[in-house]
Amino acid sequence: VNEAVVRDPARFDTSLLAEPIPIAATFGYTFGPDTFEIGPSSMATPSTYVEFEGRTAYGDDSRMPFHVSSADWQDSDRVLAGLMTAFGNPTNAIPIGGYGTFDGVMLDRFSRPRIEGTFAGNEMRAFDVVWGAAKGSVAIENSYADVKDVSLDRGDSTILADGRFSLGFPRRDGGEEIDARIRVTGRTVA
Repeated sequence: VNEAVVRDPARFDTSLLAEPIPIAATFGYTFGPDTFEIGPSSMATPSTYVEFEGRTAYGDDSRMPFHVSSADWQDSDRVLAGLMTAFGNPTNAIPIGGYGTFDGVMLDRFSRPRIEGTFAGNEMRAFDVVWGAAKGSVAIENSYADVKDVSLDRGDSTILADGRFSLGFPRRDGGEEIDARIRVTGRTVA
């Protein structure tokens, strides 16, 4: 059983990768005066495998379907944060754990993307809590995660969630931090 690594959140280092990591990749592309098209491509690190393809107007008006398999969401998040920073959207790593898959599409600009997709994972950890198995749909944009049909299952407990969650606190734009419907059964909430 892959156990989620619980780290001390007060000691979590939000910086990006401190050292180079080995990456293997295949990348097929064509480019023209207005667009850059990526054919079926893939990238792998020791803990993350990504397949992707799509089209972009050199960073704008993008549509990039992708698949991610992660053996460690923390490592995968550091790689993602590094890529987002490289494409003009400075981002830090977040404390997260577990393993699983994400199938989705990145839309709009690389510097301010909208990411839509479905996820499934095990031993999911966030906010210093191991939530268990997770599945659902999410749209991420403007530092919000809009979730639908999310189920978190651990032992005899189930949490069902639909709604909007801020990915940062406090929000720089003064926007809402949570607007969601959450149903908890079989789990202590106090």
